[in-house]
Amino acid sequence: MPTPSIDVAAPSAARPPPSRPAVALLAAALFASAAACSSSGAGAVTSPDAAPIDAALGDAPAALTWHHDVRPIVEARCAGCHVSGGFAPFALQSYGDAFDKRDVMAIALAGKLMPPWPPNDACNAYTHDRSITDAQRATMIDWARGPAVEGDPATFTALPADPLTTIRVDKTLKMATAYTPIETPDEYRCFVMDWNEATTKYVTGFDVRPGLTPIVHHAIAFLVGPADVATVTSMDAADPAPGYKCFGGVGVNAASWLGAWAPGAMPSSFPASSGLEVAPGSKIVLQLHYNTASAAAGPDQTSVDLQLADAVAVKGAVLKFTNPSWVLNHTMNIKAGDPDSVQSFMVDPSPYLSRFVGGALTDGMPFRIHSAALHMHSRGVKGTLQIVHADGSRDCALQIDDWSFHWQGTYELQKALQFKPGDQLGIECHFDDSGARQPLVSGMPLSVADANWGETTEDEMCLGVFYVTP
Repeated sequence: MPTPSIDVAAPSAARPPPSRPAVALLAAALFASAAACSSSGAGAVTSPDAAPIDAALGDAPAALTWHHDVRPIVEARCAGCHVSGGFAPFALQSYGDAFDKRDVMAIALAGKLMPPWPPNDACNAYTHDRSITDAQRATMIDWARGPAVEGDPATFTALPADPLTTIRVDKTLKMATAYTPIETPDEYRCFVMDWNEATTKYVTGFDVRPGLTPIVHHAIAFLVGPADVATVTSMDAADPAPGYKCFGGVGVNAASWLGAWAPGAMPSSFPASSGLEVAPGSKIVLQLHYNTASAAAGPDQTSVDLQLADAVAVKGAVLKFTNPSWVLNHTMNIKAGDPDSVQSFMVDPSPYLSRFVGGALTDGMPFRIHSAALHMHSRGVKGTLQIVHADGSRDCALQIDDWSFHWQGTYELQKALQFKPGDQLGIECHFDDSGARQPLVSGMPLSVADANWGETTEDEMCLGVFYVTP
């Protein structure tokens, strides 16, 4: 989505720096309202420790100004979510907005809660990176804990930004009926969308338009082939409300990701003149994560925009990668009380490639990885997706060191990775089943118990999702 402009509204009346107890209370409020946007692990929300608070209270350089030093960073990295009516709990569209929220900004930045960008940048480089450098973080903290001067608007210079991605909208799929979430603060629900194309089409671009932006935390569109349509339509019919309850997936193992969206995301175009095939008789299932921690529940009718083609030069595919034994034999044993249960799997998938991607690619052939996503549930702590080449060298596709189920997405590689037969694709997931990250049901943590593969709140997953082409 386009980056909103930021105005130069005047601040509220100046006030003295807050006391340390006041900032501690402010920190607790921040954590309660913005937990879903943070990159910390899912689980009980706690106040930050003294170190981030102290960092927000010391002396700061007086030369920093909003327009020259801070506004460029905010506009480039924060304004996608922190807009009026957006998902974030407050806007940062003006000097007045930032001045009023400078204490919260300092705490969130010092605690590295914001901006949320889960990938470890030492692993790989991605397009549309929302992270900030250590120097930028220090600049924002120093400004917020100092006199927070506005400065001269004429000194503002925008940071270099990724070129805006746009797609041609050929088809829009909209929830048939608006839905108002009833579970707080988080609810996951799936909505079946009709696909009425009479001929085979290829999806070459994807975007999501939230209906009620402040409560739509993320969305994943799944492609369900004709053979599995009856399963999702029966689940939809069995639930009297619009859609049906879902968590880890949509209830069909063969469903593949069509696209994912989170606040601040731009429309995505598939690379290398490629696209995903959608057969007549298919359905699209939109899984929505609603969060009402900082906004009241209301009717939502989110829609999906798609760019289509009748043919593509390169047929792409979504490779869902995991250990088949975890799924079929429930061998992903996570023992109750284990604070670091490590589950890993490595294999050369090329001899069986067509089975991994539903026949979209040919067995025994090389392929290119263009994007990567990791999927675990609430007990997940960290995970890695990588290629181990036949010569022993490694290419990291994605590494997330502080997993949050509430902030997951697909990360497009700046440069595609090449996989050749004889290489191995690897996945490793770490889980904490000691009680610190227990799933919440009706706001209460579940009792500590063994966990295994499954789609419910009580279960876990260790899944890699790649967009691949020949």
